[in-house]
Amino acid sequence: MHQEFRQLRYVVRWLTPPVARHPRAAQRALAADMRASLGAGWGLLSHSHSRGAVAVAAGNPPLTRLGVDLEYIDPKRPWRDIAAIYVPNGATAGEADASAVCRAWTFGEAYFKAFGAAPGPDILSRVFEAPPQDDEPACFASRRYWYSERLPDDFWLSLVWEEEI
Repeated sequence: MHQEFRQLRYVVRWLTPPVARHPRAAQRALAADMRASLGAGWGLLSHSHSRGAVAVAAGNPPLTRLGVDLEYIDPKRPWRDIAAIYVPNGATAGEADASAVCRAWTFGEAYFKAFGAAPGPDILSRVFEAPPQDDEPACFASRRYWYSERLPDDFWLSLVWEEEI
């Protein structure tokens, strides 16, 4: 799987079986191969892995910051408990399904990778309540963008980036 937005590219690949736990060495080796497949000359790189899925994102100016996160929607995980802690709006969090929480979670992780800090409660609330995107990035703050996608085998991917003016 490969996607491109302006000066940003990302690639997702799976180890077999995708939802099984794999050694970190195998995940890192796949990520290194994926970075190499993108070619040289990328100023920004970010990667993530969850179980058998690995994502690598790369960007160049006008991008100034970039983060990617990938997470498996594990049906055994206590998603409502996670939402109660992670999502500021407790009422909404109590009604959350695993997919919505996982989407917000991957946004938060990608945001942290891009900006070195957790997103504020106001941003998390907007992300949590936003409908899933339709193949287009969403602007969530001045010059800051977010793209999320539900992937095969019950994974969520989020990309967060900032662009120069």
